[in-house]
Amino acid sequence: MNVIDFNHRSFKCKILSVFILLLIFLFVSVLSTNAQQVSDTAYRFSIYQAAYQEGEGSLIYIDEAHNNFQTKGGFFFAFSKLLEQDGYRVKRQNEAIMNADMLNACKILVIANPLHVSNINRWTLPTPSAFSTDEISNIKQWVENGGSLFLIADHMPFGILNFLAEHYSKQPDTAWRFNDNTPIQKLDGFYQGAILTFGKGNVAVFGEAAMFTAQIVNGNVNVGFNSEYAPQNAQFTLNLIHWLDGIKDYSGTIAKEKKTDN
Repeated sequence: MNVIDFNHRSFKCKILSVFILLLIFLFVSVLSTNAQQVSDTAYRFSIYQAAYQEGEGSLIYIDEAHNNFQTKGGFFFAFSKLLEQDGYRVKRQNEAIMNADMLNACKILVIANPLHVSNINRWTLPTPSAFSTDEISNIKQWVENGGSLFLIADHMPFGILNFLAEHYSKQPDTAWRFNDNTPIQKLDGFYQGAILTFGKGNVAVFGEAAMFTAQIVNGNVNVGFNSEYAPQNAQFTLNLIHWLDGIKDYSGTIAKEKKTDN
């Protein structure tokens, strides 16, 4: 198998080709322009024991060089703060990846919803890759040599990890425009995420960005870490980052337990 076959249950495969990067980069964010979304900058997660002492963890880059919808100081603010609480060093990556050496200092590269320049104000097909062929080759080389890639390409219609027989996806040629002729894909057996090893490195691919951060929509709807319906999202994010980082032993501080009166 040379590429991920998104029309079948290919996420179950144990071996995926290097061309996974090229295929995923062809997709763009399909987030709604109608809802008013803002980052929940007040959100904090109570970590029992951090992976590292403060500021001593692995370096994580968040890609901001490809018109990304999610950025460190924007919609991935809560994501960044969560990882910093865990001891990680989180920085912006705002340059094209012209060679693999540019990534040598970082352990995990996070790419969330990259967008080709032609789609910035035109959310219609075609949606070219936001990354050049050279950039994809450089990232591939970096992962093969031991780097870890966390890649998110958002989806329609909603975020769950495992779809059931009654779930389906509408696939319009223009984002958020649906009619009777809009193609429909049944999602039974499809998955919203996959993890795999590639060379000496690790790759995590997910089809949903909001679950990895905290947002407020339309002034009163919590989405992501802060949602009462998703209490495990923050811990899931930490678990995923620890896997990408290869963490086995935790060296960070342990949260103080609250004392109760007898």
